[in-house]
Amino acid sequence: MSRFSLYFCIVFFTLLIGCSSDTSNDAGPVDSSADTSLDASSDDLATSPDTTEDSASAPDEGETTDTTTPPEDVDPCAGPEICDGVDNDCDGETDEGYPGLGNPCDGPDDDFCFSGVFVCNADPTNPVLDCTDGFGDPIDEFCDGEDNDCDDTFDEDFPELGQACDGDDDDLCATGVFVCTADLRATTCEEDPESNTEEICNGLDDDCDSEIDEGEVCEGGPNTQEAVLVLDGLTGDLYRSTDKGENWAPHSTIPGTWPSHVNMSRSGTKIIYVRNGLQNILRSDDAGATWTTMGIWATEASNRAICTPPIDDKVFATDDTGAVYLSTNQATDFVLQGTWPNPSGTLGCAVGPDGVLVMMGAAYLQEPTWVSFDEGQTFEERAVYGVAGGGAKAVLTIGSSGTFYAVEGDGVVLRSTDQAVTWDEISTIATTGPGVMGITVGNDGTLYAVTPNAGDQGGHMYISTDQGVSWTPTTDWKGTSNSSGWTTVVTAYVPIVE
Repeated sequence: MSRFSLYFCIVFFTLLIGCSSDTSNDAGPVDSSADTSLDASSDDLATSPDTTEDSASAPDEGETTDTTTPPEDVDPCAGPEICDGVDNDCDGETDEGYPGLGNPCDGPDDDFCFSGVFVCNADPTNPVLDCTDGFGDPIDEFCDGEDNDCDDTFDEDFPELGQACDGDDDDLCATGVFVCTADLRATTCEEDPESNTEEICNGLDDDCDSEIDEGEVCEGGPNTQEAVLVLDGLTGDLYRSTDKGENWAPHSTIPGTWPSHVNMSRSGTKIIYVRNGLQNILRSDDAGATWTTMGIWATEASNRAICTPPIDDKVFATDDTGAVYLSTNQATDFVLQGTWPNPSGTLGCAVGPDGVLVMMGAAYLQEPTWVSFDEGQTFEERAVYGVAGGGAKAVLTIGSSGTFYAVEGDGVVLRSTDQAVTWDEISTIATTGPGVMGITVGNDGTLYAVTPNAGDQGGHMYISTDQGVSWTPTTDWKGTSNSSGWTTVVTAYVPIVE
């Protein structure tokens, strides 16, 4: 064998042994004592004796190798429970760490209503729940008697609800009441159109405009004037004066049997009622020019007096037993109301502008005054009046301001401004002949007192323009009789005679 062939065989077997150790991991450990080196003179074929598997498989320049450790399997039930509608901790319950979830709630709006519900926060790990209320308009309070905005009060935005008000009628009286409108958004004044109050002549502010008896309501209509009317109980003749008693003229003759004890009362400006003894009551709608016979109350054998309110067309009547009757149909018939103590059988009777009914007995008995505020059903005892030995009769009138005036038979004048809680003795009328038997007050406050016709000694009239403090005699009204008889006086509006 030539030298060249021997060299080639050595190289070939050397390479064969090296390749076998690099590519087989199952061949077992490599014998470190194996001589794998070449002849030192063979530089190009020398191999490092400590070459490893990693170095043999090192990547070429520019290539990368993934060295990340593959992740282990994650337990889906190992995390905490959060507010997301999922059973995160696999315990069979959902969102159990949020106990208020789904409950009603009131959000940050202006009402107090629980119009929303608690829901999970946008951050499901946030333990604070969100309220769905408050993202729209708040609930308004309506005028409907309900607590719409849930603040434990109702209709609080309508403080005027239920209060008195004045509607669209002609007066200024608050006889209506504020109610809810149909749309429940506001209130309106609801007032009965029939409640409109007109001003009448009574010393009161009927139409609530802070004026009293304005618009000439006390003048009885166009072309009328106030007249003083005196009735002679001897003959039934009625006399009239339109100049405060300076001049007198016959006015009419009242039907009936005369002489008789009488009393007369006016309602409104020209309606007059007359009690003619034990006979029927008579009524005039034209200030005494003509008369109509009306009814009588039950105990006609002991009838004593009638009186009328200045406003309502009613008639009160009483007898000497103290029974009180009321007619609401122009004295056609009467209904028993109540009783008051009346030991004397003679009395004064009057009704004030506020409806108070006043009864008085004989002055010499020094009895209390009796007043009723329920149209005679019950009576209250008020101040005692009169003096021992005083006159038998007490005549009574009430002014438009509510002041009581009474005159005892001996001419002593009493006045009360507190509905007879007290009486003040203010003057004495110096009469000649029979004492005062009638008293009335005009619309201008003038007081008129008359004595009965008794020939030369009677038929006088006295007037006072200072609330009864002083009195001045006028021309006598006396009739044609020379004997003494009952008399009474009123004022009324009569047509002006040119």
